Amino acid sequence: MAARRPNILLVVSDHHSGYAFGPDSGVVTPNMTRLATEGLSFTEMRTPCPMCAPARAALMSGLYPHANGMWNNNHTRAAMRRDIAPEVRLWSENLAAAGYRLRYVGKWHVSAERSPARFGWEEFRPAPPPNGRLVQTDVLRQEREGWPPRVVYATSAGPVQAIADARVTATAVECIETGARDAHPWCLFVGWTHPHDPYVAHERYLAPYAPGSVQPPASAADDLRDKPNIYRRLHEQLWAHLSPAELGETVRHYRAMITFLDEQLGSLLATLERSGQAENTLVLYTSDHGDYAGAHGLFAKGVPAFDEAYRVPFIVRWPAGIGRPGREVDAFASLLDVGPTLLESAAAAPLSGVHGRSLLPLLRGDAPPDWRDAFHGEFLGHENFYTQRLVRTRRYKYVWNAFDYDELYDLETDPHEMINRAADPACDGVRHDLIRRLWDWVDATDDIIKGNTYPLNAILPFGPQVAPAPAGPDPETNRG
Repeated sequence: MAARRPNILLVVSDHHSGYAFGPDSGVVTPNMTRLATEGLSFTEMRTPCPMCAPARAALMSGLYPHANGMWNNNHTRAAMRRDIAPEVRLWSENLAAAGYRLRYVGKWHVSAERSPARFGWEEFRPAPPPNGRLVQTDVLRQEREGWPPRVVYATSAGPVQAIADARVTATAVECIETGARDAHPWCLFVGWTHPHDPYVAHERYLAPYAPGSVQPPASAADDLRDKPNIYRRLHEQLWAHLSPAELGETVRHYRAMITFLDEQLGSLLATLERSGQAENTLVLYTSDHGDYAGAHGLFAKGVPAFDEAYRVPFIVRWPAGIGRPGREVDAFASLLDVGPTLLESAAAAPLSGVHGRSLLPLLRGDAPPDWRDAFHGEFLGHENFYTQRLVRTRRYKYVWNAFDYDELYDLETDPHEMINRAADPACDGVRHDLIRRLWDWVDATDDIIKGNTYPLNAILPFGPQVAPAPAGPDPETNRG
């Protein structure tokens, strides 16, 4: 008898850094922790791009932003494009063709022209707010000359169900309950907006974090003097006015927003169990990108290519498909891998020509010998435009900044990315190797920067015709 195809619950938050989950994170997440214990978590999962629309379009298409056409956020006048390229097919379309019932609730942001319904989803709208409203207290506002005041953090009080993401959860609970009566397997996408800035946390979820107990990250003291000027400008104009106590309180509110999400996830998991569907449901929790959350004195996300913005949590539970539950997987993985994983798990037709690959071997506990040994990311701008690419191996990270000087970090000796060694002659061999890897990736993914040799554009230190690095010590072990 053929194995029963699993239901799929895919939950995607907004701005949840991978550094804000786990036993050493200081963040209270009992339900996420239980999910990881019953399944597994990926400690090296990253987004292809630390910006909402490009990241979500990449997750849905399995293609890097330069290939799917969603280069920056699509809802503003500065949008380069408002829709993904018309020829791009999303994995949801193949899942629907395979007989799955698809339901969508919450944040979309993949296209400003086409809704989820155009890609096979049945859309569900959260209920309107209940009687009673949230009231903000303890508000810290950013005051800058000529700019309207902007909330940095605040505490909210009132009915939790008045929080928009709580209503998304309530609607998702109804969808799960309905799914128990479906004749076909289902896939439910739940899109939350927490813990996106401004950091407005409900008093209920601040309670586990005593005032003054949260300290800024170790890299908050970075003066950014050896980094691209835009990094320092962002810090100096937006966040440098925060006192150490205010910086700690901002991080405290960010963590409380994640604890709120943890409770929401618990509601979804409880509904699966109550409805008898937990055993045959593949559950995935992740985020579109991270948040600096005080690292390097920064918040939110954007052009600074620090790992806090790229690394995201990725927790999977699937009783029928996971070998040796409770593991941590440290293989390099990407949100590009989500679609291929879901399609293979559902015995659906794969998408062709995508940049991701199925994670199922890693879920089973296998170690494919040809698994990627590096991560590649890109950034094409938000409402201000930048061009940036990065390559990260186990030890090193190289960032090409078309708008400023490049970055090179030795993550073994400098895990917080404090010392930029791009101009260090002792690192010439490492730099050569990483740029060669970067050009190989540009060629393999047909990046839009490929073949552009005009002088104003050709400013990487080495061009695509650079020869392989000279024979010598492996750059991954070279300590020169």
